[in-house]
Amino acid sequence: MKSKDIIRKVLCLLLVVQMMALTSCSAQPDTSVQTSATQSSSETQTISYRDYNGTLKKSETVYVTLDANGSPTKTLVSDWLHADEANVRVEDQSDLTDIQNVKGDSSPKQDGQRLTWDMPGTDLYYQGLSDKQLPVSIQISYYLDGQSIQPQDLAGKSGKVKMEISLKNNQSHAVDIDGQSVTMYTPVMAVGGMVLPEETFQNIQVENGALLSDGAKQAAVFVSLPGLDESLGLSDLDIPDMEPFSFPETITVTADCTDFELGNMMMAMTTQIPQLDTLKVSQSLGDVKQNLSDLQDIQNSVTEMDPDEVLRSLLTDPEKTAGLQTLTDDLDTFHQLDTSLLDLLPQYISTQNINLVERLKKDVSASQLDQLLDSPFLNSLGGQLNNQSIQNAKRLLDDVAALQNIDIDQLDSILGSLGSADQLTALLQSSGHLADEIAAHPSALPTLQRLLGYSDDVQALANQLHDLTSSLADQGITLGEDEIHTMVSALVNQKAMEKLSAATGIESSKLEAILAVSPADMMGDDGIVPPSYRENVTLCIGLAASSDSQVAALQQVLTQQVQSGTVSAAFVPVVKQILSTVQDNLNTQLSQAGQMTDQVTAQILSLMQGAKSLEANIEDIGIQNIEDSIQFVETIMPSLSDLTSLLEQNKDQLSSLQKVLGDPQTMRYLQDTSSKLLTMKQDLDANAGNLQFVSSLLEHSNDPSLQAFVKMLPTLQKDLKDASPILRSLSQGMDNAQTRASLENSPETIATLLKMKVDLESNRQITDALTSIASPDTIDAASDAFSKLNDMMEENTVGQYLDTADTADLLLKKVNAYADLGQDNSIFTIAPEGAQTDVKFILKTAEIKKPEAVESAQSEQKDSSGIGAWFQNLFQKNK
Repeated sequence: MKSKDIIRKVLCLLLVVQMMALTSCSAQPDTSVQTSATQSSSETQTISYRDYNGTLKKSETVYVTLDANGSPTKTLVSDWLHADEANVRVEDQSDLTDIQNVKGDSSPKQDGQRLTWDMPGTDLYYQGLSDKQLPVSIQISYYLDGQSIQPQDLAGKSGKVKMEISLKNNQSHAVDIDGQSVTMYTPVMAVGGMVLPEETFQNIQVENGALLSDGAKQAAVFVSLPGLDESLGLSDLDIPDMEPFSFPETITVTADCTDFELGNMMMAMTTQIPQLDTLKVSQSLGDVKQNLSDLQDIQNSVTEMDPDEVLRSLLTDPEKTAGLQTLTDDLDTFHQLDTSLLDLLPQYISTQNINLVERLKKDVSASQLDQLLDSPFLNSLGGQLNNQSIQNAKRLLDDVAALQNIDIDQLDSILGSLGSADQLTALLQSSGHLADEIAAHPSALPTLQRLLGYSDDVQALANQLHDLTSSLADQGITLGEDEIHTMVSALVNQKAMEKLSAATGIESSKLEAILAVSPADMMGDDGIVPPSYRENVTLCIGLAASSDSQVAALQQVLTQQVQSGTVSAAFVPVVKQILSTVQDNLNTQLSQAGQMTDQVTAQILSLMQGAKSLEANIEDIGIQNIEDSIQFVETIMPSLSDLTSLLEQNKDQLSSLQKVLGDPQTMRYLQDTSSKLLTMKQDLDANAGNLQFVSSLLEHSNDPSLQAFVKMLPTLQKDLKDASPILRSLSQGMDNAQTRASLENSPETIATLLKMKVDLESNRQITDALTSIASPDTIDAASDAFSKLNDMMEENTVGQYLDTADTADLLLKKVNAYADLGQDNSIFTIAPEGAQTDVKFILKTAEIKKPEAVESAQSEQKDSSGIGAWFQNLFQKNK
């Protein structure tokens, strides 16, 4: 463990010394002006600049001032542009603000984020401010005697002090590694430190860093690569001894403190991670993986060839080894036997004979012989087939034929009538009520007939309404409230717009264009006026100037800026107010037209309401329906009078029929009986074929052959019953799947045995070789080899080595991708396409001083107690 701490401290020291030396030299950007740049204006005017087509190099240094908690308070960026030629015009890009040329008097031409520099020399330096988020966030926490405390409250205090510096990488990327998306962070190497005077800090402990001392002051220094562990997945890798090469993201400094004060903490960061040469390592690793894969394939082949370890057990299991030796002895014995009997078997065990046995078994099973022989019906069949029984069956068939002659249509009609008895009863009741009502109102029918005399006038009015509706529909006119309002609005708005155009002197179409676009669309907050809206804005300024003297005074300036397409920031609010006011005034004058439109529309709708209601009623009924209905009523009036007389004359008969049909018991009996007859007729029709078969069978009952067979049925039954045990035994044997399969395959089995006999005789040398393999010496050697192979497979030795190789291969790919991210993110701001860039960050925290020491500290040299100055003094003493 001690050696691991030493390795970490040595790495930390080397990196800190290198980065802090850079920090000491670049603690603040150089803002001095080169003498060569201060040429006279006459000399500058003689320089002719040409476009630069070479590769531009942009080196960026970001100076960040942090408060004592690590939060940025100011970010100053210094950019160094380098071209391979002088007197060139360079295209650059930057998102900085307050850009200044710090070593020359030339200024860039700026178009948004695009900068154009004229470079009399090959180098140009400029700086500016940025509010972008840093690639790494820093948080510094302070504790006094185990309690959290703010840095300003810690000043001047004494006790056990702990400072935690946490770094968090903010720039994540989705990187493809072997087809999988892996989250990786921009490589950032951060080194830093703080000076801890011995008179203030004692018993200093630095976790995840190193403590250096020159005898008077001590320095806590650290190195961190925030995001490295997540990017490479180091915590998930099962690789021994990785801890010394880890770079934690939290550094803790503890000490016993008296009158706490702390100078500036200094940190430097860079995204330039050295590119590692992993090609040879990857190639060697690939060879190792291939060899291990080949070895695993051999193991797999052995397993696939002998998955149950039967072959291996023949050489490793003593019992099976003895069995192998016995088999080889049996092979030797077989060669000495007389096998001529095998040649006779194919003559008796043939496929034809086997098929015959199989067919017999199936027939016996299908006939259900046992059940048939024991059937009471079969035993009594001979006594049932006598002359009397045959004659009775013939008479029964005659009765069936009579039932089949029933007229099913007539029967169905009767059932249908009986099914509607309730409706007939209701009809009779309604007829009686109708006769009573007509008798009670004798003058109703004459009055109705008289009213029909005015039908021509009603019909004429209906025709006029129908013609009016059809005429409007033919013209495509639908006079609803929206349509009337639209027509009136169009007329009134047209007149109002013409009046407004005459008053302002501006064409109606241009006034409509002004009102159709919002002020925000005509001019943005940045003062940009699109070309299509410049005339609109100019007209609005003119209208405002005609009634406002202040706008009139600015009219010419505003108009010129609008026509140029950009309004200066100072006049943007003025122009926006003019646009809004002009639109409000125009809309106010036009709003009066809307009120007039509503009034006229309401009057027209009131006039049309009555006509619309009448037209709707007529249209709902239909003119033709009205005419047909009037004609129909006139036609049926005589018949209605006759019907009234008939109902009155037959009132008693209707009442009697109603009582008959209203008796539920009588109607239910008729319905049930009729339904049963209908069902019987349908069943007989459905069994016509069966009845025909029975009739044919009875006709042949006198056949001598059939009579002789009936007489022999008892004898045949006894013979079959005596043979049933044999048939049953055969059937049960054939039901056994193994027996049946063996019987079916017996011809092939005999043929195979004969072929085996020939093969054994013709391959005597191979059987002799098997005998040799079964010798004790060969078995001992094979047993030892398989034992070692089994140990490797059980411990998965090859698989473990392959997993380790895969892990190492994946780590190499992540390392390469991680380094590439540093190359792809080598700028903090932005740069033109194709430029070579690099970036470094210099960060400095605010000092923490006791209140009485603040005034005196301001008079001291700025970096006299800083970590950078301390490093310089440390190395000067060692010279």
